[in-house]
Parts: sequence; structure tokens; C-alpha cells
Amino acid sequence: MLSAFMVPFLAGRSAQIASEGQEPAVAVCSLLFMVTIASGLAVLAIPLVGWLSDRFGRDRMLIVGSVLGLVDVWPMMQLFMPNDPMLICAGFILGLPIMQVAILGVHGSYLAELFSPITRYTSLSLTYQVRSGLAAGTAHWLPKPSRRRAIAA
Repeated sequence: MLSAFMVPFLAGRSAQIASEGQEPAVAVCSLLFMVTIASGLAVLAIPLVGWLSDRFGRDRMLIVGSVLGLVDVWPMMQLFMPNDPMLICAGFILGLPIMQVAILGVHGSYLAELFSPITRYTSLSLTYQVRSGLAAGTAHWLPKPSRRRAIAA
């Protein structure tokens, strides 16, 4: 969600700042490259988070990830506010590999350990697949915001 919503927001905000003549705009391709860097670091962080959850427990890692999400969201948003590409990249790195992986890297194994194999296969697998199908299959029905409303906000 961070990469899906922040890239258009930052591109629009950067273009608005550039139109006011304050600083040059950060290009969308640069923002996407920053997300790619953060995603690559997230791929490397997943085994580390898995190892930490094996060593200290899934419950503790979920609590640590939740606290990181609560505490680090404000510094991350402050990194996004200046129109500086290095700070924006640091914000993506704080958000993806640190905050999101701390929870999502543990979530699947945590749920799998909660239930017996029969329950795990039917309940968890079914809800994951149906949820994904419903979300992806109905997303195109959502109304697209108009350009004027997005600029005014």
C-alpha cells in the first residue's frame, strides 16, 4: 500500500512544488526506482525477520512490528515532506523493509501455527484466496477520482 499510494501522491506534490518555482520536480521514474530499491531491501529483510521470529517468537515479532509501525510512521511521513530525493528514498526504506516486513514476514507462519492442518488448509487458504479474488476482481468497479478533486485536496 505504501508504494501504491505514495508514488502518485509524491509525484503530484513534487509537481505542485515545482510549479510554484521552489524546487525541481522529482520524476515518477525516480520515485519508482526508489520503491524498487526499498523492495529489494525488503526481500533481503524477510529471511532476517523470519530468523528473528524463530529465535524470539512470532508473538514478540508481531508486537515489535506493530510498535515499529506506530512509532515510525511519523518520521517516515516527515521524510516524504521535503522535495529531496534522498529523503524520499529514506522514507521508502523506512516504510517497506523495516515497518511492513516486520509484520508481513511473520504473519503467514504465525497464522499457520495457530490452527491444525485441516483448519489451516480450508479456513486460511480459502479466506486468503477468496479475499484476493474479491479485492482484485472488484477493484475496477471503484470510481476513479476526478483530477480536480485530487488537486484541490
